[in-house]
Amino acid sequence: YHNWETRIATHEFVRDIPLKENHRTWKTLKGIEDKLSEIKDEQILICWGKHDFCFNDSFLQTWKQKFPTAECHEFEAGHYLMEDKLDEIFPYIEQKLK
Repeated sequence: YHNWETRIATHEFVRDIPLKENHRTWKTLKGIEDKLSEIKDEQILICWGKHDFCFNDSFLQTWKQKFPTAECHEFEAGHYLMEDKLDEIFPYIEQKLK
């Protein structure tokens, strides 16, 4: 990200995070959230980095509430969980896909 052109996508991604109801993506994401209950009984795998600078434990607790039967694994990792712990996570993913 050495110049503006290489940072545009990241900038726009952050701008799409709705913090208020009048935000342009609020209704879309709220619609998705409202339908999550439709898959709550599916086989869901949650892999969580315990040291994420962005999504702290309160987010994990929310996911556990929304998906009470989910298989959940926490890792000594941060926000880039797949990059940091893929060797540990992959067996869980592989098992879910069988």
